[in-house]
Amino acid sequence: MKLFKSLFSALALIGLAAHLTAQEAVPAVEAEPAEAPAAVQSIDELLSFVPEIVATQKGEPVLTREQFLKEIKPAISGALAAGIPVEAEMVQAFAYQSANQIVMRGVILEAALAAGCKADEANAKEILDQMKQEAEKQQPGLFAEQLAAAGLTEDSLMTRICEGQIFEQFQEKILAEVEKPEPVTEEEAKKFYDENLDHMRTPALLSAAHILVLFPSQSPTDDEKAETLKKAQEIRATLAEDGSNFAEVAAEKSDCPSKQNGGDLGQFPKGTMVPEFEEALVKLQEGEISDPVETIFGYHLIKAGASEPEKLTPYEEIKDEIINYLTNSKQEEAQQNALEALLDKLMKEADIKILLPEPNFEDEGEESAEEAAPADAE
Repeated sequence: MKLFKSLFSALALIGLAAHLTAQEAVPAVEAEPAEAPAAVQSIDELLSFVPEIVATQKGEPVLTREQFLKEIKPAISGALAAGIPVEAEMVQAFAYQSANQIVMRGVILEAALAAGCKADEANAKEILDQMKQEAEKQQPGLFAEQLAAAGLTEDSLMTRICEGQIFEQFQEKILAEVEKPEPVTEEEAKKFYDENLDHMRTPALLSAAHILVLFPSQSPTDDEKAETLKKAQEIRATLAEDGSNFAEVAAEKSDCPSKQNGGDLGQFPKGTMVPEFEEALVKLQEGEISDPVETIFGYHLIKAGASEPEKLTPYEEIKDEIINYLTNSKQEEAQQNALEALLDKLMKEADIKILLPEPNFEDEGEESAEEAAPADAE
């Protein structure tokens, strides 16, 4: 549960990039012969709508333009540098959501400090040093590049790490006070079982052994395919009628790592293997051996093993698992509700006002305006 911990993170490039990339994914309408492309706006032009005071708390400035731009400019700069088309409307939507997150972060931090939560600076320094060491192992100077790209310094990253520790303590403190929900009854468990029978079934199981003769390349020519098939047919001719020497021949001739087990693939759910392999397998009787079967890998000689049909797991066998699942679900729901209720309370008491144009999410579908909250809350 990361409702609070997610708020201390540096505003990620991925949020803006994903939003913009989604716009690119819309199927293109065939273009009319064309007007000259519009000039790409500079980052300052894109952010010209941001006022001197971005947000207030109880009527007092709590987020200035200077503070806000320092937070969001790296994300927009990264998108521009990556060649992603950045439109003014997208930047405004990103800015509005970012402002909400920044102010929310401050409100929660204030409440956490008031509740006695503290950072462990020594541990935070260890985390910072470890991040630096890991980056430098990959490439000298990489850590400094990453900080610059995110608009951070070592000191500001250290502050973020400390904030994360405080948020985590605050969350643990809140969750410790959440009352345990009522125990799950057997009636609830049985009702859940009856309503979810499709999820209570064990899939059909197949089993097989095989000998694989690989194609010599990923895009074999007709001649290469013919030569591979000839090898497979020659191996097929050496197999006993009853398949008694199948494991021995597989160990010697197969190009699959399963040769170490005599070609045995064990049991696997129906639908696991490539279609051509499975279509040939289900036509065989147990112990029967196929002629060469072509797949994208090469030619297979398949020896069918025992199969088991799909079956419904009896309630009594799975009852305890269902009760544990429902118990955990109830507990997680109670914890999530407690966190959301506290956050709503803190934000109402703070009387936050975001002084940016509020984006119209209706054009992007109902989920767009809500996606950020569930993503942070889980």
